[in-house]
Amino acid sequence: MLAAAHAHLEARRSEVNDLNVFPVADGDTGDNMILTLAAVRDELENIGSRLPRYQRITSYRVVRAPLPRTQLGKLRRHLLPALFDGAVVERSKEPAALTDEDRALLAEPLAGEVWRWLHERFPEHELSLDTSPQLELNVDSLGWVALTVEVERRFHASLQAEQLGRILTLRDLIGEIDAAARTGARPAATAQLAPPGPVSRALGAALFILARLVARLLLRPAVTGLEHLPPGPALIAPNHASYLDPVAIAAALPWRRLRRTYWAGWAGIMHSSAFRRLVSRATQVFPVDPDRDLTGAIRTARELLEQGYDVVWFPEGRRSPTGELQALEPGVGVLVQGVAATVVPAAISGTFAAWPKHRRWPRPGRVRVAFGAPLEGAGARPPAELKAELERALRHLA
Repeated sequence: MLAAAHAHLEARRSEVNDLNVFPVADGDTGDNMILTLAAVRDELENIGSRLPRYQRITSYRVVRAPLPRTQLGKLRRHLLPALFDGAVVERSKEPAALTDEDRALLAEPLAGEVWRWLHERFPEHELSLDTSPQLELNVDSLGWVALTVEVERRFHASLQAEQLGRILTLRDLIGEIDAAARTGARPAATAQLAPPGPVSRALGAALFILARLVARLLLRPAVTGLEHLPPGPALIAPNHASYLDPVAIAAALPWRRLRRTYWAGWAGIMHSSAFRRLVSRATQVFPVDPDRDLTGAIRTARELLEQGYDVVWFPEGRRSPTGELQALEPGVGVLVQGVAATVVPAAISGTFAAWPKHRRWPRPGRVRVAFGAPLEGAGARPPAELKAELERALRHLA
């Protein structure tokens, strides 16, 4: 995407250069800058409307100082993230006056309730119906996950990926929520939520038996803390250092518990071919694609927990390149919001030595799996607080 954007800008270099000069007389209110920012924002929205949601620019910053460059004039790219984080978001335009259609929309009971909720949700912003969630409220992919979860809980309306892709302004968001609530739309039952058939269950049982046998021969797992697993549904949250981590967890869980456990697996591997999709279906692995549809994966995990299943979710989001615990992704806190499920940390050690990221094949080793004490009141706690406590628990267990 960046390469395509660069080529597009290069082709329009003269126009872009014209936008970079603002001959403002003393005392000018800055209307030229505001109008230009409005044009930039509108063009970003116009381009974004033709792209999949995961490819859209979600935020921008205006920096008045020169960008840091080397003596040869090249950008010092390693300094740009800090410059971006420290820059102030500038308003691209003043709030537009409400049209008759807007007033009619906000006069609807649900639309008015959503509008009040949005003001509570973003108290530091001056909202208008033309406000862009992506460009002005900095709603990124995880932010959309949190919003859709909250929308489902508050307004009993389910926003699917296709609907989210149409949202460019708060006006669009309110309209989509209103439409979803009127139709009573709920997430369509996915293949991951449908019970596997007898052939698939038999294949899954055979694969799990094989995995547990290989684990006992190759990894010799030592398991502690099984008493911390609750009788009800649990979100099992292990660290992730190796492809062997799911095998270690599968070997550690009691058989009956294992057969009612679902697994979050990266779509780029577990659903990349027909054979892998077959294996994933048999072993109850549902796809997670953090770039294209993280919302769908979190929705699937929430529904599985609500139906009484266990879910194994790796909160780091990827394998550790060093074997050490990485910073956790905040999605785990959003996942359990309002769900009556227990979060159980699980520390796995020894799998990185047996099969590190750079090694092509595993080697024998000794693996330890330790289930920690469940985190109290997980579903009622702020996502950031839950994520921080889970990270502390995993470090303590390691």
